[in-house]
Amino acid sequence: MTDQPHSRRAFLRSLARFAAAGALALGAGALMAKRTGETCVSDGICTRCDTLPACKLPQALSARDALNRGNHGGR
Repeated sequence: MTDQPHSRRAFLRSLARFAAAGALALGAGALMAKRTGETCVSDGICTRCDTLPACKLPQALSARDALNRGNHGGR
């Protein structure tokens, strides 16, 4: 450690760095938890899956959107 006292500006800069690092770590953890929370049970064939109405996976969302567009004449 140095014998010089830290300035207020240096303290606030360090505080901001630690806050940003913490936010980044929490965000990455949340993304990892979200991705590992649900797995596909039908090998990616959404139209034959019984859990399609409640599934949150991206391919299921896309399949539901495509099915809805087909039922409403493409609108």
